[in-house]
Amino acid sequence: DCNPSYRSYSTVETDFFPPPFRPLYVEHHACPDQRQAQTLLTHKTMALCRRACLGAVLLLGFSDAQENTERETLTRFFETCNGDSWIRSSNWLDEDTSVCTWYGVTCDDDDNLVQLELRNNDLECGIPEEVFYLPSLEVFDVTGNNKVSVDFTDLDPSLVADLKQLYFADTLVESLKGIEILSDLKALGAGGTALTGDFPSQLFVLTELTTLDLTDNFLSGTLPEAIQTLVNLNFLFLSHNLLTGTLSNSIGALTDLSQLLISFNDLTGTLPVELTQLDRLTFLALNDQTMEEGDGFKGPMLDFAGAPNLLRVDVANNGLTGAVPSNLLQSVDPGISLINVDMSGNDFTGVIPAALSRFSALRLYLSGNSIQGIDSNLCSQDGWFFGDVGEFGCDGILCPPGSFNVFGRQISVGFPCERCTQSNFFGATKCAPSQDTDQ
Repeated sequence: DCNPSYRSYSTVETDFFPPPFRPLYVEHHACPDQRQAQTLLTHKTMALCRRACLGAVLLLGFSDAQENTERETLTRFFETCNGDSWIRSSNWLDEDTSVCTWYGVTCDDDDNLVQLELRNNDLECGIPEEVFYLPSLEVFDVTGNNKVSVDFTDLDPSLVADLKQLYFADTLVESLKGIEILSDLKALGAGGTALTGDFPSQLFVLTELTTLDLTDNFLSGTLPEAIQTLVNLNFLFLSHNLLTGTLSNSIGALTDLSQLLISFNDLTGTLPVELTQLDRLTFLALNDQTMEEGDGFKGPMLDFAGAPNLLRVDVANNGLTGAVPSNLLQSVDPGISLINVDMSGNDFTGVIPAALSRFSALRLYLSGNSIQGIDSNLCSQDGWFFGDVGEFGCDGILCPPGSFNVFGRQISVGFPCERCTQSNFFGATKCAPSQDTDQ
């Protein structure tokens, strides 16, 4: 008979393997030919198990290896960015603490570094590219460090992390060239930097963006129609730039917009009717399009009658004309107490319509126009202008012809509408020094 219970490996050897990879043994009488076949089988099993065990060992050591990578990268970041002079740097470079305890670092439940936030901390450097290679980094924020620059052109696309939020407002960044490599970005804050020239075309590749802030830069030229590719935008902030031309009707493609702020530029033309299609808007600011002494927007005011969430509209200091729409913000709940519409500094005419009395707490700024009347029903709206109308009547909305106030209306007992015989319309904000004025 053949020898029974032939096995190729000892119990000590097989116990080394994790349960899913332990070789299976069959008690049998192993004859020579069977013995050869069984040896081949168990050798293959052993090879498989060795590979599996190596993977398990690597997996067990991955977190340590990743922390070493993070520690090395952060150490270089600290040394490059003049860390010894930072305002706050608790625990940085402490070998006895996890990087997760270092100031500005946030880790997930598995101790992976996911956020690095060092706002207003006196960093001084060009950000080392290795920061963008931190494998789990999702949020990087160096806002307010005015001696920091970032160069995206040398980033290796095979190494960049799946960064979701990047903020470097009020830094020395001069260009966004190369930023398209960060294709997973959802939020970009680059206000108050040194961006110049045309609107950065690289941004149109970042179609996952929900927030884009380029406020307070030196961007010029027109807002490209390609802006319509950023269909996921909720917040678009472009105020305080040098943008010119008309506001493209392609803006209507951004149907997820909640806030659109493009004030203090030099845009012209009429307000695109496509703005009324943005039914998720809560805040629209198109005021002060006269940065280069232009006339700003012209033509009639849009009624935004189909925008149920639009609680703040600012189109002040443009060249808009015509009457105040009687169906202005008609879809908004009239009982909401935070409705704010600024139409001051244009050339609106006519009578403020009685239909607006449906709002219980509206703040409708119309000073500096050519308004010729206020419907008397509005003068008893006690909740308008924080109760000013309840206290001062029509004067709480606009000062009448023959008077003025720097705010165009009475705002307190001690700040009434003053007499000015030369003011011909409601809401005058000034009276020439040579004119006869008294209280």
